[in-house]
Amino acid sequence: MERKNAPFLPDPVTGSLIGLCPIIAVTGNFGAGVMMAVGVLISMLVLGATLPALRSLFPERLRAPVAFALAASLSAGYALAAGAYSPSLASLVGIFIPLTIVNCLVLTTLRRGIRGDEPFASWLLPSTFLYFGIIIAISAFREAIGLGRLTLPVPGEVPMTLVLFDAAPMRLLAAPAGGFMLLGCLAGLYRIVLRKGGRRIP
Repeated sequence: MERKNAPFLPDPVTGSLIGLCPIIAVTGNFGAGVMMAVGVLISMLVLGATLPALRSLFPERLRAPVAFALAASLSAGYALAAGAYSPSLASLVGIFIPLTIVNCLVLTTLRRGIRGDEPFASWLLPSTFLYFGIIIAISAFREAIGLGRLTLPVPGEVPMTLVLFDAAPMRLLAAPAGGFMLLGCLAGLYRIVLRKGGRRIP
């Protein structure tokens, strides 16, 4: 099989541009970004692990509704756990965890996992961990350069803040416009790398 025709799952953020609005809203704060990334990671791994059971237990017309119900239950449970762990960070994440899990990532998971017969580890794990890594990296970069600090995801009512700079180097990055600009640059760079490697995003 030629390299350019080999099976390929792009990075869900910079490659597929999935869930941009929740990502922009949350990644201005490192602690909130970590909380969202962990929630998506846990939910998608559990959902992916249950897809084989869904294929064997339910007819095709019922698989998508059951998967959505499971994803909603996972996101609701994680939201409760996050609120108990750090109420202040959970309030920043708010509705964006359910929006991302149920409305964004689940759609791409269902499109491939409900009807396919390949193990979820071969396609869901790379995409999920790419999402996890890119969200944490963007959160750290935006808060560090945009506000000159890092909000650490520690438990308790009051989050711990690590001051990195006396003055913020580039406040624009902390604003929504700066987040969109950063993601646009990353998406363009991602496509350049793919093109040089002989791949393209479908």
